[in-house]
Formats: sequence, C-alpha cells, structure tokens
Amino acid sequence: MKNPNRYYTLMIFLSFMIVFNRTGFSQDSISQKNQHTIGFEVQQTPFNSKLSDLESQVGYNLFYRFSVPQNAIWLTTFNGGFAYRKGSGFDYNSAKGGSSSIYGNYEYVRIVLGIAPFKRLGKNKNFCIGAGLNIGRTIYVQGNIIKNDVSGGNTVTTKGTAHEALFENYISLHFEISQALKLNPKNYLIIGLKQYIETPDFIGKKYNSTTGLFLAYNMR
Repeated sequence: MKNPNRYYTLMIFLSFMIVFNRTGFSQDSISQKNQHTIGFEVQQTPFNSKLSDLESQVGYNLFYRFSVPQNAIWLTTFNGGFAYRKGSGFDYNSAKGGSSSIYGNYEYVRIVLGIAPFKRLGKNKNFCIGAGLNIGRTIYVQGNIIKNDVSGGNTVTTKGTAHEALFENYISLHFEISQALKLNPKNYLIIGLKQYIETPDFIGKKYNSTTGLFLAYNMR
C-alpha cells in the first residue's frame, strides 16, 4: 500500500465507531432466522523481520457467510471465499560449509473455508465479537523466484517458480468485531475488523500477522 498510515487511520476510525456507537445507528434487532451475507475485505500484512521476511503487502478477500443464530446472544457462522494476495519475500539459511537463499515476487489465489462463533452485544444485539478457525488451499500461483546456493566459495544461481517457495495449504485463527447497520427491515450493512494469525506465505518462515477491514451486505 502506498500510504499505510492512511490505512491504519481508517481502521482506527472505524474501530472507534464500532466500539463506541450507541445511538447513531439505532435499529431493531437482527432476525433470529438464518442469514446470508456477502462481503469484501482488504487485508494488510506489515513487514516484521522477527516473523517473516515479507514486504508490506495487501490482499483482498471476497467471501460468503451463512449465519445460524443459536439464541438471542450467540451466533455461529460458516464462511467461504476467495483470497488474493500479492507480495515479495525471501528466505535465507546457512550451515557449515555453505548457505542458500530464495527471493522473488509472487501473487496467488486461494480458496478459504471457516467457522466462527460470535456473541451479539448491545441494546439491539447488532454489535458482534468473536473468533474463528479458517483452512484453505492455493488454487493459482504466479511469480518467479531466484535460488542462490553457496558451497566451497562457489555460487550457483537458478530460477524457479513461486509455487516452489510458497505454502500450498493454509490455516489461521482470526479475531473479529463488527457492527450491523440497518438499511431496511430485512437488510443490513456490516462493517468489521479482523486480526489474523496465519501460516506464512514463504516456506521456512514462522507466521503472518495480518489485519483485515471488511464491508458486507446481509441478504437474510
């Protein structure tokens, strides 16, 4: 992202509006019936050399959510969608007698499925907080990487595909807050914030810490 400060400012503003909203979006409670939701999420994984050797990058997630109310307070959601991410990174390993490194740019699309329980709070039960488990698998990868192997003072450089350096499978935990805003008696607009702890993109790294901001439409 060209201006990450602007991104974080927007997230802070929306978080403030979600958490402290009391009367500005006064509305009736969401129906106890099953609900269908479609949404779009913008994600950012900032650079953190202690976790993974990745440049600051942006991803996008188009998702569908099926929500099943358990009672007036608890809600269970089943989620599915397509996630796109573009970034760059590197991996370096050294051992006695030599070293190896991999670096390059990549982009990928993965399909992601998940489940998440939520607790509904507030006078109208339209503020939600919860956590979820997600699993996924990469279905499209593009990009090139360069491998450098150093042994006995000699360096061998080879070119490969990004598919060789990226994890194919995906798993994550995420924490989420959201607020539903009534548009009419049957439809709602939902804004929310997610924080992911997820498998890294590059093989050999620890994990990613990714933040997501989403907007969704509840079709009931």
